[in-house]
Amino acid sequence: MLKHLSLILLTLQNAILILVMRYTRTRKGDMYFATTAVVVSEALKVLTSLAILANQEKTITKFFCYLRDNIWRQPMDCLKVSVPSFIYTLQNNLLYIALSNLDAATFQVSFYVLNERERISNKQNHFKWNITKINDKTSFPMLL
Repeated sequence: MLKHLSLILLTLQNAILILVMRYTRTRKGDMYFATTAVVVSEALKVLTSLAILANQEKTITKFFCYLRDNIWRQPMDCLKVSVPSFIYTLQNNLLYIALSNLDAATFQVSFYVLNERERISNKQNHFKWNITKINDKTSFPMLL
């Protein structure tokens, strides 16, 4: 039940987000900078994540120790994890540009088709990689 409710809510949220973004990018008057909207949304995500982490750690001391141990003392790991977030930020900026130039329905269909194609391609590559890896370790083919 919770799985279906989550799926419905995420679908609804995504559809409403696209419609609101499209509306705000095409109305008359002064337009906001897309980069500002993306940076503010990313900053809100960071603050929300920090608030959740602080709640999990229970004390401020444990919270700052966790940040020190996992971010400041491991800068290369932090940088590796940051790469997808930088790419995601670029993608969000491109979404604003696309929504400024396409109508909402065309954008939704195009975005869905591109994401599905990528997801299917990744599944096929992962499947082939697993078969190859298993075949390298064993003398008979195995299906996952």
